Amino acid sequence: MNSRDNVCLTSAGLAEGTNANTFQIARGFDAVINGRNIRKATTDNIAFAAFTGTSFAAQAAGTIAAYFFMMDAAGAVTVIQSAIRPRPGLATYEPGVWEWPDREGFVCIGALTVRTNGTATFTAGSTDLGATDVVDVFIGAVPDVTSRPVAF
Repeated sequence: MNSRDNVCLTSAGLAEGTNANTFQIARGFDAVINGRNIRKATTDNIAFAAFTGTSFAAQAAGTIAAYFFMMDAAGAVTVIQSAIRPRPGLATYEPGVWEWPDREGFVCIGALTVRTNGTATFTAGSTDLGATDVVDVFIGAVPDVTSRPVAF
């Protein structure tokens, strides 16, 4: 089976969690993983956990990165961090895109872009998304969205 057969059918409504340094699934959603229909309920205060074999690098001030939320058939959610790039508006900024990740046995349920302004820095799981000069945007991962890369 091609891992692109794993698809998020409805939006998970990803958002900042109620507690610091967490995220939430604000809407129950449906997905297909390895040909099986999966229903995931709303869940708040999910800790940022790095996808197997990856880790979170700290974002320096003046950067942007994407975080892709991956769910397995058991409903566990882990996160893949993209490469860190200079943020728009800086002299070193060059526009580009991040491709949606494709991992066997997992479905991408959404993404988060984080831009650091001023002197702010960000590390997933350590820095609160509501911190001063940390600008976050959640993106739902439904088929018409995941057919296009995430621009920066």
